[in-house]
Amino acid sequence: MKILQKKKFNRAENILLLLGFVILTLVVRLYYNSGPVYELGDEGIYLNTISQSVIFKSQQTFSMYGGVDFSNPLQDAFNPANIFKFYEGFLYPEILVSTIFGYNAANAIYYVTFWSLIECVFIFLIISEISSRRAAIIAMMLFAFFPLDVILSIRVLPIIPMTAMLTVAVYFFIKKEGSKRVQPKNTYSLLSGLFIGLAYLVHPEGVILLQFLILYSLSKIIKNRNDFKLEAGSLALMLLGAFLAFSITGTQYLVSADNFFLYPEVDHNVFLYQYKTQPLSNYSVGNSLVLTYTTGSPSNYIDLLLRFGPTKDLFYAMYGMFYFSILGYLVIVFGVFLLIASKKSRQKMFVYMFVIYFILLSFMPTNTSINSQGRLVLLIVNSDVIYLSVLILPTIAIVAIGMDYLISRKNMFFGGLAIVVVLCCIAISIRQLNYDSSVYRNSMYDVNAFVKYVGMHSNSTYYANPAFTQEVEDITGYKYDVKPLFDCSYSNIAAISNSSFVVGGTISMTWTPEVLQNYDNCVIKNLTNARVVYEVQNPYEPSSPLKVLKP
Repeated sequence: MKILQKKKFNRAENILLLLGFVILTLVVRLYYNSGPVYELGDEGIYLNTISQSVIFKSQQTFSMYGGVDFSNPLQDAFNPANIFKFYEGFLYPEILVSTIFGYNAANAIYYVTFWSLIECVFIFLIISEISSRRAAIIAMMLFAFFPLDVILSIRVLPIIPMTAMLTVAVYFFIKKEGSKRVQPKNTYSLLSGLFIGLAYLVHPEGVILLQFLILYSLSKIIKNRNDFKLEAGSLALMLLGAFLAFSITGTQYLVSADNFFLYPEVDHNVFLYQYKTQPLSNYSVGNSLVLTYTTGSPSNYIDLLLRFGPTKDLFYAMYGMFYFSILGYLVIVFGVFLLIASKKSRQKMFVYMFVIYFILLSFMPTNTSINSQGRLVLLIVNSDVIYLSVLILPTIAIVAIGMDYLISRKNMFFGGLAIVVVLCCIAISIRQLNYDSSVYRNSMYDVNAFVKYVGMHSNSTYYANPAFTQEVEDITGYKYDVKPLFDCSYSNIAAISNSSFVVGGTISMTWTPEVLQNYDNCVIKNLTNARVVYEVQNPYEPSSPLKVLKP
């Protein structure tokens, strides 16, 4: 009887503990929420697609691909901007949420944040399953403040929903590995594959886990031939689950464009389009191999993993954070340690996962060809920092388990060292998050200031730079009369009556004052006898003050 009570108490204790970490994870993300940051990982494109569906009731259509020639990737249908609408596993839920609660860019992040909390839950369950509750607690502390996850979980991007679904898939695979009975193994394999398929529908990078698990399962089949039938059956069920999830949109594409595999074919041709239209970086490997990158280089991901120290100014730049804090170094140390010291295959699996992921991110080709010198050319996927999010789970698992090994030695020095390292990770992450979130807020300072002004003068009509207008419309949910001014000629401005004009200021992160200067000069030159009715200076950037002009 006492044993039963103890088990019940421990389960309740674990639930309360997990709930506490879920709340901490949520609080950290909401605290650092800076609102939308346009030009940061295509956030504006997703917001535009969502707003068009919710506000203007436009429908996603794929019928145009029914007659596309897939042997010619240089068609407009394969322009990289067109691939975003295929991420339906992300867009449709966002559209549904915005339809229910009303659209504006600030609310659109909550669906993404929700998936970060799901990721939190399943990381806790995974670490508890393969190690100990203490290791799970360490993992939760690291995850709650993990800079890359925090920043991406408050952006309207599909990466966190994708990585969360992959984390769920890993959990079911771990359960399959630990199960002794056939039926649970089959169920867990099917569920694991199903969530991998769903992750792929959110973003094509989700296929990376399937690639790893196929390699991992095949290695087990080769190593333990006596279990061939069982392992092969589990692998087949996992592939079936992934195919069933893929069929959700595949059927839609079959009906609308007569192509069940339209999504992967378009995704592949988008990279070929980039290959044909963008500058390339070539890296020779011996006399027989050439690595061709549309962006970056083979060393990019190493730099992102190990980057540490003062960052450059993030104004008008893409990401520049401590992506992994000091965890990038710790994962290497503890990864080697686990391979040598751990006797648990499910713990070592995360080391293999980290290594295979890193190789696939850096060297997985989207196309192969033979050049005129007879050398094999591999076209590599863009080395985008957001893809590093798939490394968050193995990184946290490896470091948390390694820390737990130090503490379990019951040596005061090693235990104290582990605690100090965890606290340093958190402190460094907080420092970087404070900096990054302030930069993101500052990059939108002028836009947000104008939004407040418009809220107090909502009966007026405003004309502004088209990019500025789009940002204002998304943030306000198209509540106010703000229109893009495409033609700033004297005759066009003179024909506009009873309206105000917006000049100066900055737009998001990658728009420099120089980019906007020609537009501003054109408006001011042709807007005669105008008076300034509102002016605000961005205190963080020496740009032209934002002004609202009234003729």
